Amino acid sequence: MKKQKYLKNKIGNMARDFDRSYDNTVVDTYAFDKVLKSKSFSDMIYKYFSYDNMDFSLIKEKTSSYVINEVAEIYEKTQRKVVEKEVYHEYIEALLGRIIQAN
Repeated sequence: MKKQKYLKNKIGNMARDFDRSYDNTVVDTYAFDKVLKSKSFSDMIYKYFSYDNMDFSLIKEKTSSYVINEVAEIYEKTQRKVVEKEVYHEYIEALLGRIIQAN
């Protein structure tokens, strides 16, 4: 149980630590930050990495889709649109890679 809590906290901390190489890009926004810092995001990542044989590309795709949908929902209130989705995919792939390397 302690190991699970430690791993959840570690994932949450890594998600909250914004990769500065993405400053001034489409992911350098309040909406993106809010999604990455959410408990539901950390819980989802933890759940995916709890499966022994989960395919990385599937995790990346599901995670990216989740993030883009959540950001789009936040943007909807201000009539903004999610653009340059490939940058979201790149960021999520890099984040998941850092999480894998840290474990």
